[in-house]
Amino acid sequence: MASEYQRGVIWVLISAFSFGFLGIFAKFAYMENVNLITLLFMRFLFASMIMFIYTKFKNIDLKVAKKDLTAVLVLGGLCYSGQAFGFFQALHYLSVGVTTLILYTFPVFVTIMAIYFLKERITRKTIIALLSALIGVFLIVYSNGIEVNLKGVAFIMASSFIYSIYITLSKITVKNVDPRTMGVYVMLSAAFTFFIIGTSTGALQINLTLKLFLLSLLLALIPTVIAIVTFFKGLELIGASRASIISTFEPLVAVIFGFLLLGETLSIAQILGGIMILTSVLILKKEKQT
Repeated sequence: MASEYQRGVIWVLISAFSFGFLGIFAKFAYMENVNLITLLFMRFLFASMIMFIYTKFKNIDLKVAKKDLTAVLVLGGLCYSGQAFGFFQALHYLSVGVTTLILYTFPVFVTIMAIYFLKERITRKTIIALLSALIGVFLIVYSNGIEVNLKGVAFIMASSFIYSIYITLSKITVKNVDPRTMGVYVMLSAAFTFFIIGTSTGALQINLTLKLFLLSLLLALIPTVIAIVTFFKGLELIGASRASIISTFEPLVAVIFGFLLLGETLSIAQILGGIMILTSVLILKKEKQT
């Protein structure tokens, strides 16, 4: 019989494994000539529906105070959708592994925001972590072995920055809302955002092939709903600090399956850069515990 801690670790590992497939499924969808707006609309529409069914099955209250609901809808419609747009756009130019590794600079941005806006103290370890992340990104981008598209780097750095805003504002404005309840409204508002963009620009594709429909459903189910639900199940058992550290397994999944399923590779310098980025994340998480 697994202990509570072991079960928590397993749940978070399942979450990290699931999140790691986000870029993989997106790449396969792009091979079917779907555009980004349609793919994101379908992902968030299906995700909001699945999350709604899940919350009803678990008897989770979806009632949210008017002030909190407004904040959640803004966070989903602007921040979460903006983060997703940057990530999925970057995949047009970068490999899944590189995209996911650079996305993991978001804890660095969160730390900088906490220092500037929340007046959190800056320590020697914090400085080391920030420098490690910067050097890591530099090694990934300016590797001699594999050319990296700077436009893609700009999109994923923007995605990382917007995601850090989403996390910071979530902690400040809606800290008392159940994350699963929040997930329903965030996904729904993000779907609405891409629906408006798609219909106003003519980018929304209505007639999807069966393969694209299934890929959109997989995007919504595995690296969205399952990843979120299992992370919070693990969070309840082992706490935020341990869960966030274990979740750094996600980029490893993206790199390994990017290689196995898409034939993507990383240079030695890029692997070293990825290690430095993840090391910076671990330092920052450890710093939060002290």
